[in-house]
Amino acid sequence: MRVALRADAGVRQGTGHVMRCLTLGGELLRRGHDVRLVTAPIDVEWLQAAIRESGIRVEPAVAHRIDAASHRRIGADWTVVDSYLIPPEEIDLLAADGNVLMVVDGDVRGVRAHLYLDQNLGADRHPWPDIARDRQLLGAQYALIRRSVVEARRPRPWNWPEREAPRLVVMLGGSDPRGLTGLVAAELARIDHDLRVTVVVPPGAREAVARRLGADPRFSLIETTPRLVDHLAAADLVVSAAGTTAWEICTLGLPAVLLAVVDNQRESLARASELGLCVGADVTERDDLGGLAESVRSLIADEPLRRRLSERCLEHFDGEGRDASPRRWSGTSTLDDMMLAVLQARCSSTRLPGKVLAPVLDRPMILRQLERIERAARIDGLVVVTSVDPSDDPLVEVLDGEGIPTRRGSLADVYSRFAGVVDEFGPEHIVRLTADCPLTDPEVIDLVAQRHLESGADYTSNALIRTFPHGLDVECVSADAFRRLGALGLGPREREHVTLGLYARPEMFRIEHVVREPDLSGLRWTVDYRSDLEFVRRVYAELHPSDPAFGTRDILALLESRPELVHTADDIGD
Repeated sequence: MRVALRADAGVRQGTGHVMRCLTLGGELLRRGHDVRLVTAPIDVEWLQAAIRESGIRVEPAVAHRIDAASHRRIGADWTVVDSYLIPPEEIDLLAADGNVLMVVDGDVRGVRAHLYLDQNLGADRHPWPDIARDRQLLGAQYALIRRSVVEARRPRPWNWPEREAPRLVVMLGGSDPRGLTGLVAAELARIDHDLRVTVVVPPGAREAVARRLGADPRFSLIETTPRLVDHLAAADLVVSAAGTTAWEICTLGLPAVLLAVVDNQRESLARASELGLCVGADVTERDDLGGLAESVRSLIADEPLRRRLSERCLEHFDGEGRDASPRRWSGTSTLDDMMLAVLQARCSSTRLPGKVLAPVLDRPMILRQLERIERAARIDGLVVVTSVDPSDDPLVEVLDGEGIPTRRGSLADVYSRFAGVVDEFGPEHIVRLTADCPLTDPEVIDLVAQRHLESGADYTSNALIRTFPHGLDVECVSADAFRRLGALGLGPREREHVTLGLYARPEMFRIEHVVREPDLSGLRWTVDYRSDLEFVRRVYAELHPSDPAFGTRDILALLESRPELVHTADDIGD
C-alpha cells in the first residue's frame, strides 16, 4: 500500500509535525509499504539529515497547501496530514478523493477526515465534534515513539551512582521558535551543584546561548541531531518543552521538568502533571523561568520523587503507538486487510549458486525483480523471506542497504518462514513469489490477485495449469487457508514447497486457475541455469534502458523481432 505523509517544517514553524510523520513512516516502511513524505523545502539541516536516514522518498509540495491534482499523481491509498496551517477545505477535497488520517493536537479545524489521531494525554477528555465521533485514535497508547527510543530504555532510570554528577539534558524543541533555550540554561546555571548539562541548541542559537552561560565548565552545547536519542538515553534528568519529544522522554522513563511553551502544549502538560508523570510549568505567557532551578534541585535531591515519576511514565507510555496506530486504521485499504507480497529468496541454489545476487545491468538480480513487483497496484506491502543460513548473509546485507523489509528463518522449513510473516504482518492474503523470476510482470501479479479476490478462492495461481511463460508464476493464498494448512501436520516436502499442501487437497481448499491465450508455456523466463541468466540479461539490455517498466508485451514484441533470442526449455545449458 502507498501512504503519503503531508507535513511541513522550518525554523519558525518547528519540526514536530515532520518528526511525527517520520516515526509513523518508519513503521510503515518496516511493514513493507511504499511511503512518501510530501513536504515543502525544509531549512533545518538536522531534519534534512533525519529524512535522508529514514529512507522515505520525498515528494515536493508548496508550504501549507495541498494541490489535489499533484497529490493524485502520487497514487496514495492513505494520506496522513499533520498540519495546523493547510486550509481545511483543501484537506476535505483530498478526503473526498481518498482515505485521510488527520494528526491533530485537540482541534480538528472542521476537517472531515476518515480518522483522527491525537497522541496527547487528555485527548480522550476533549469535546470532539460530531464529524470526528467514533473515528479517533486518542491518547498515549497511540503516541508516535521512534523504535530507537524504545530500544534505549534502561532499568531504574531514576537512579544514578551518588559518586557521579547527575547528567542533565536541556531541549526546547527542534527549532525553539521562542528562543527560550538560553533563558533555561542561564536559570539552571544558578544551581549550586555538580552537574553535567548538555544543552541542545537550535539552529543559529549557539553563540547566544554560550554568551549567557559564560565559561561555566558544567555545560556543553550541541546542535540538534537526528541521534538525539543517544543523549537522552545517557541522561539522568531532562528539562524539555512539552511537545512531541516529551512523550519520548516519558517512554524512556526519565525524570523531567516539562515546560508548556506554546498554547497547544498546555492541556497535555496539565494532564501529565495530574498523572504524576513530570514536574510541569506553564510558560506560554511569560519568559520568567523563576522556580525552574528549584524544581531541578528537588529532582536531584529526592530519589523517591524521581522514582515515582519514572514508574508512572513507564506505566503510561509503552512505546508501541507507532505500531498501534497502523493496526487501527480502517477503510477500503487498511494495513490489517492488506495483500502482502512475500518474495522467497536464498543464495544456496544447487544449480546456480548466488543467482539472486548475480548482476543484471549492474544491479543484483533480486533488486531488478523487486523494482517490478513494487509496480503492482494490488500489492499493499512487500517482504523478502530468506534463511538464517550464513550463505544468505550477503543477500540480507544487500536488502538492508536498500531498505527492503527482510525476515529470516529455517532454510528447509520454508512454510515456517511464511507463517512467521503472516503472524507478524497480519495480512488477509499473501502473494507468493520466488526470487528466480526477474522478468516478473506487475500486470500479471495484479491479474492473479484480482481473480483471487473476486473468486473468493483459498488459493489462486497461474502456474498449475501453465499457459504463461515459465517465470511469471504468481500464487495468491488467503491467510485463513494458510493457517488452516499449517494445522494439518505437514510433512517435510510440504513444508519446503509452501503451497503444495493447498493444491494437493482440492477437497479441502477452493482452488482457482488463471490461464491466458495464446498458450506461452513453452517460453522459459525463469533463472535456474546460466543460460537462463544470459537470456534475462539480453532482455534487460534491449528493453530496460528505454523503458524500465517494460512488460510481457514488450518482451514478446522483442522476441518476435529478434527470434534468435527466444529461450525455451530446449535451450537450457550449464
